[in-house]
Amino acid sequence: MNKLDSISIILFVLIVEFITNFGHDILVAILFIAIFALMIFNTKKYFRFFILLFLFSDDMSRFSSHSTLGSITSIYTIPSFNMLITVFSLLTLLLIYTYHRKLFVAKEMKSLFYFNIFILCAGTVCGLSYIILYPRIAVQDASYFINPLVFMLATYLIYKDDHKYFKIFLSSIILAAAVKFLILLFLFITGNGEVVGSMVKVTGDSGKSLIGLYATVFLLLFIRTRKINRFIYLFMFLVSILLIFSIASRSSMLFILISLATAIYLLDASKIKQIAYILFSVIGLYASIVAIELLHPNAINNVLWKLGSFGEIDIHAGKYSSLSAVTRYIEVLNIFFQHLDEGTIIQGAGFGSYFTDNNVPFPFSLYDTDSYRDEWIYNRTFFKPHTTPIFLFLKIGLGGVFLYYFVYMKVFLKLKKHLPLISNGLEYSFAVAILSNILLVITKNYSSKMQIATGIFMAIAFLILRPRGFERNETS
Repeated sequence: MNKLDSISIILFVLIVEFITNFGHDILVAILFIAIFALMIFNTKKYFRFFILLFLFSDDMSRFSSHSTLGSITSIYTIPSFNMLITVFSLLTLLLIYTYHRKLFVAKEMKSLFYFNIFILCAGTVCGLSYIILYPRIAVQDASYFINPLVFMLATYLIYKDDHKYFKIFLSSIILAAAVKFLILLFLFITGNGEVVGSMVKVTGDSGKSLIGLYATVFLLLFIRTRKINRFIYLFMFLVSILLIFSIASRSSMLFILISLATAIYLLDASKIKQIAYILFSVIGLYASIVAIELLHPNAINNVLWKLGSFGEIDIHAGKYSSLSAVTRYIEVLNIFFQHLDEGTIIQGAGFGSYFTDNNVPFPFSLYDTDSYRDEWIYNRTFFKPHTTPIFLFLKIGLGGVFLYYFVYMKVFLKLKKHLPLISNGLEYSFAVAILSNILLVITKNYSSKMQIATGIFMAIAFLILRPRGFERNETS
């Protein structure tokens, strides 16, 4: 990627950040129309800006919903805007398919493609009675599978035959991530965010779950690169770790440990080097924690508190320091008993379905907790439980949950075989990072943004790890 490309990416991220925090719906629409117009003239060159808009636009403010500060405007905050774009993209793909009479799906992608189609059909059939009553909810449920499918196929289609633009696309993503993280670092240092105890949370965006994936890319680029700028990658790795711990998400902290360990295991390196990389990563984790404590004394107590409340699931406790774990536990219990009553534990209740707390009532008030919409709380009908596994358990049952993870594990094992064939350092780093973070990506895709990101990163993995590189390799 040349200097002009780099400058354009930096400016684009800054523009997106400015519009998000200080803009208006009209500015978002203008930016999107501008990108779309450029794509008409050169799709492969400007498609990356289309993807970057989705990856780096915030969907939630860094401040609490109860705060008067920090209202944001982005492609995700305009009602139904990103869903309309997804539908438009789907129609475009169907037109391309109709014209060429050929489905652009890599061999390794087939199982994932057909799984999503199967679940969309099964969820519709099983939830038919709910769909009639709650069509909007059903569409939102189906988007769990439509969003990743459409963006996976679109990204794959654009770059499947052009290695040059694909490498620029990857470089653009990692540069955009670096710019975004430096902005968040500045906010953290200056204390511009929601203060919890002594900790400053600089982002509430659901895309924060991807920080671990980018951190893995930065670490691998540092390991694989021999140029002087490798230390920039090291610095960005440390910044990424600092941001993960400052957000203090229990699952993100757990996943970064799993991801780094898996990435080092997948590396084509000797056992001695792998042990050295593990020790290096541990030192990096410790350095980031020390930096947090130096910048905001006692802030690390927030992390310890979050970790301490991880197993707080006693529904008879009466008093809770954190409601998130016990809320999820009660959700699982109610969905389980409801499935038993209705005989839907294997196939699920389908799209548009909900659970109630008739079997295990919530022992605390749900109002003003940001857990559910007030309308759902009032009617005691909860359409979207927290976290992807629990959501899947309600909508597509135990059978669907098993199939979901089985298919992605199958994809992981297939793609893993092709890692030794990758010679390019950037592509290798992305491939290992995506594979080592695949559990994070498919488990934390609770929001539209994360579902879209799932599709994008799976397409990247398929493009990098195709056995025949960038030769024509589709199935008809």
